[in-house]
Amino acid sequence: MPQIYVSYDPADSAFVEALTPSLEKNYDNVILGASLDAAAASQQIASSDLVLYVESPAALRSERVQANLAEAARLGKPIQAVIADLLTDTLAGIAPGAEVQRELDTSPPVDLSSGLDNNRQLFALYSAINQTLQPPPPAPEPPSPAAPAPRRAEAAIPAAASARFRIPTWVVILIILVILLLIGAAIVLLSSAGLSTPDVGPDVTVTAPPGVEVTVEPPDPQTEADQMATVILPLAIAIVGFSVIAITLLLSIRQRFSEVKAPLVFLSYRRDPSWGQARCIADSLREKGIQVFMDVDSIDEGRFAEIIEQAIRSCDHFVPILAPTTLQSDWVRREIKEALVLDKPIIPLLVDGFQFGSGAVPDDVKEIASHNAITVTHEFYDAAMERLATRFIKTR
Repeated sequence: MPQIYVSYDPADSAFVEALTPSLEKNYDNVILGASLDAAAASQQIASSDLVLYVESPAALRSERVQANLAEAARLGKPIQAVIADLLTDTLAGIAPGAEVQRELDTSPPVDLSSGLDNNRQLFALYSAINQTLQPPPPAPEPPSPAAPAPRRAEAAIPAAASARFRIPTWVVILIILVILLLIGAAIVLLSSAGLSTPDVGPDVTVTAPPGVEVTVEPPDPQTEADQMATVILPLAIAIVGFSVIAITLLLSIRQRFSEVKAPLVFLSYRRDPSWGQARCIADSLREKGIQVFMDVDSIDEGRFAEIIEQAIRSCDHFVPILAPTTLQSDWVRREIKEALVLDKPIIPLLVDGFQFGSGAVPDDVKEIASHNAITVTHEFYDAAMERLATRFIKTR
């Protein structure tokens, strides 16, 4: 794993402490040089792959920092400058030695003096480090036989298809309303039949035992009307009221679920070297109102493989971040194959000079090269994020 030596003055400790956690997530070996003596510093610089120079007025005045840079230049170590604090006018004419300056000139400094929440500048820093550390991309390795093959989509594809087919809400409301009205009409008819009095008139013959007097009175229309008013009218009012409440609830549910749902993006990347770049991209998309699944943010507990597969099935867009060594990862290729099997919209982001070309993509994921890709560089980072959000993901 690459080792990065951070040369800085203690006056910039707060800046370095804020930057170090993200460096350590992207690169396993990060050595902080401010607390080392000269001999230990020389030894660590000699074993490092890159020296990260935290540039500031204090660092430019620091003999220790300038000695670290001189040792790195003597050993031919690449030096990447990151600006923690802009130089004052009185220091503008002061410069490191010629050898150090030659190393600094090979890669422009990255200005983080405005803070560590600038995604474009952080992306520039990670890109500069990666391009310095990464060797030329080797020929892609054949798929590992030990890599688990993605599940076929016999069960997943119908689920995705059913998610795309939805009965319009107004149809559901209409069906429910008709059912309610039919039920209400049936209740009213049954109640009317139960309350009606048989017609007893002069043609009715009543047989009674001898000596028993039978008196037959015609039905009282007023009594029947009272019964209708007492039972059927409240029942009808209750049915109408229930129907109104039901329709109101359904309309509120429709309004809630008809709101535009933010698209869900699954970010696929190789931690070394792309964790920092993935973090910047995720933050930029979230600022644009897009939901992002990134494993370090979205997985708290549970079986990792199952959660990843479920997230790919649920996502609206699959966005792999492709650096020159990304497709050497069995796990990244597994995620890509799962997305291809599920026919997910795939938007490759090409970083650190990666290009689709002969031998760049292993055969088991070669289909990804047929998808429209976006090249992301720090110079045009903001434009790339805007294009990704509005033209590919189509948030507006």
